[in-house]
Order: sequence, then C-alpha cells, then structure tokens
Amino acid sequence: MRLEEAYADGNRTLASRVASTTPLQTARLLDALVAAVRASGHQAGVLSLSRRGPIPLDEAAGVRLALALLAAQPVSKPDRIRRIVAGVSAMSTEETYYWYAKVVGPDAERVRRALRLFLAEE
Repeated sequence: MRLEEAYADGNRTLASRVASTTPLQTARLLDALVAAVRASGHQAGVLSLSRRGPIPLDEAAGVRLALALLAAQPVSKPDRIRRIVAGVSAMSTEETYYWYAKVVGPDAERVRRALRLFLAEE
C-alpha cells in the first residue's frame, strides 16, 4: 500500500509519498485503513489486493491513517501496533494534525520514536 498526500491547483495535481507498507504491515494496520476508508465515505469493499487505483481519503482521515502508519511502521510486535493504532484513533483531530506535522518535519525520526513511546510504551 502507498499513501500519498496530494495538492491540487486548478488542473494540476502534485502528489508526494507519505508512507508505503508491505503486505504484512498493511495487514497489521488493517483496522486503521478500514477506518480511514469508511470515514471518507467509501465502503470497506473498495479495498482489495488487486486494486491499483487510488482511493481518495478525506484530509482528516488521511492524516490519522498516515500518523498510524508512520508511528507503527518499524514496530513488529502486534500488541504494540494495536496500542499505537488505538492511541491514534483516540486522539482529537487537532492532536492528529499536530503530531502529523511533527512526524513529517525536520526531526521526524526522533518525533516518531517519541510518539511510539507515548502511545505504546515501547
């Protein structure tokens, strides 16, 4: 799976990759993925292994999904991943935007580790 952030300006669209996952990582984060798809007004059935086209997400749902992906990506223990996803799901929208800005900013690696510690007591 690949999550991209898109910027539209008239007829032009610029997209940049935020995160990508392996099939195993995607399976571990399936709850967050389904929640983002449903929050964006789609049925969960739009997700399939053979799908090649993008699924547009609402901004807030996309930010929440990106935050879960970026925080949980290096974690391999399923229990910690569940705690990270649950912690991100419990955040307010403003809190997810704050953390998203931090995890893609100049100190991204350090902030991602801090977020993992905060959410999963890693």
